[in-house]
Amino acid sequence: MKTNGNNYPVVLVHGYLGWGEDDKREERLHYWGAKKDCNLIEHLRDEDYTVFAPSLGPMSSAWDRSCELWAYLVGGRVDYGKVHSKKYGHARFGRTYPGVLKDWGRGENKKINIFGHSFGGPTVITFCNILSEGSKEEQEGTKESDLSDFFKGNKGDWIHTCTTLSGVNNGTILASIFGRPLLKLSSLGLFMGFGAKAEESTLKDQDPHLDRYGLQREPKDIDTPIENNMMSFKNILNALKFTRNDLDNIIFEMGIETASKAMPKYVKANPHVYYFARVADCSKKNILGMYHVGEPFSKISIGASYISGSFISRRLKKMGITKEWLKNDGLVSVPGQKAPFHLESIEWDESPDTAKPGIWHNCPSMFWSHLSWDGFDIPIDDFYKFYDKSLELYRSLPDG
Repeated sequence: MKTNGNNYPVVLVHGYLGWGEDDKREERLHYWGAKKDCNLIEHLRDEDYTVFAPSLGPMSSAWDRSCELWAYLVGGRVDYGKVHSKKYGHARFGRTYPGVLKDWGRGENKKINIFGHSFGGPTVITFCNILSEGSKEEQEGTKESDLSDFFKGNKGDWIHTCTTLSGVNNGTILASIFGRPLLKLSSLGLFMGFGAKAEESTLKDQDPHLDRYGLQREPKDIDTPIENNMMSFKNILNALKFTRNDLDNIIFEMGIETASKAMPKYVKANPHVYYFARVADCSKKNILGMYHVGEPFSKISIGASYISGSFISRRLKKMGITKEWLKNDGLVSVPGQKAPFHLESIEWDESPDTAKPGIWHNCPSMFWSHLSWDGFDIPIDDFYKFYDKSLELYRSLPDG
């Protein structure tokens, strides 16, 4: 149960190809739980926490997902930005949300504790940065009366803690190697799978959130086909258009090249926010100097580690990427999970007394896989215990 301290809501942000509690797929499998009898959202609510787990674009960029998260929390129509949407060739506005935290910034809801898993890491980092700094580009290119409050900034004190869970904060070898082919396969599959007749689609139970590219379906209306036949030339062109936006695209933002160049240009740390980078590493070095994952971890983590932990391409070596990057949680390189390299950070001892707002805390590595943060590969009690302890700590921290 909760101890004394603040009573701030908790926001859980999923990663690449993930979903939230308002997605049809959640009925089949809990993203934050992974097992039929394991549901982190319900567990935390039973512990009297206010919890939100939104569904954001499973393949969308950190910027676009941040805009969706803002609308989800405060209510209103998603505004991807006048300048941004024109630059990357998609519609400016998305779907409309009623708002789950309309009084955010006031009273018991004046702040939130936000967690981001996998690509949820860059998402929450971007989200917190826009809240704090706003967007100079959108401010200069949009009339004041037409500018979203999100892009105005000055809301950095609305966040209490920002935590990344195996976040792809500095990129990962896996995405650098398989970037464009993986993106094209997954995006074409989403466009054509979601567009097929619902009863024929293997992807019918997840919302693609690609309205701005011409494919629209509401979260609770997944079983209703948009058209009888959407596997059309038009939608294939939409999918290919989506894959061309290298700097507005989830796969490229997970690559070491993009993560190391794009994010430092605009991301800062807010003096009011406590930042925590949670790191997982379940790989072991073999006699060939490779870092691979073994039992008892899932086949996904084991298989991916044979790419993540086996070699560094010549292109990455030229960037200064060393063998330290071969250590991994299956999917994400260990250095990539740490605090953004250009921001001030400390190696944290997990003591409340040494936690400080305005800087990043690199937490001790845990012998977990990339999917353990979702409840895979570990006992349910250990899964719940991690979040219980984290939130107890966050409740004890004074406002920054």
